[in-house]
Amino acid sequence: MKLDELIHAARAGDPRAYKELGRWLNRELRAFFSNNFSDTEIDDLVQQTCEDTLKKLDTFESSDANEFRKWVLKAASFEAKTKTRERHREWARRRALHARAVTPKLSPTSSLYEREWREAFARCLAQLPEHERQAVQHWLDGGDDAELAERAGISVKTVWTRRHRGRNRLGELLKLALRTPILQSSPSSPSSSPRN
Repeated sequence: MKLDELIHAARAGDPRAYKELGRWLNRELRAFFSNNFSDTEIDDLVQQTCEDTLKKLDTFESSDANEFRKWVLKAASFEAKTKTRERHREWARRRALHARAVTPKLSPTSSLYEREWREAFARCLAQLPEHERQAVQHWLDGGDDAELAERAGISVKTVWTRRHRGRNRLGELLKLALRTPILQSSPSSPSSSPRN
């Protein structure tokens, strides 16, 4: 069956055509991703792109095979860019961890303060509504609004609004968390010394 006939039949609900279209997507996408990614990454990228493409098959307006191929490869390109960004973020995290490993050890008090601060931050972040937490976490990971908007199927403005509200709410939650004795003052401030 030709690709344009396959697309039409899959849209009409033919399970064999749908399955054959999935196979076609698998072959095309593996070839597309093969030069830049490991086998494990290719498996993930192909699965995600196939899933997205088949979910949105009804929104594809043409039956032309070349237009469909362009549409699929555009989605694959987006997934590849996202994976590349994730790699860069991971490399940056590893560099930061390495830099911490070679820095001098902090005093026990400052280490305790840092640990408590991180725990408080994680607790406060977990208290945010899911959509706000997702936007804030994506921002903290260095992601851009357009990337999250595309993945979540919402507008860039909605992502910005969710991040803005989430950051404000997170700030309020952190203010409340800072009222605990260990986090009221940093170890280097004069008020952190024991009182008689």
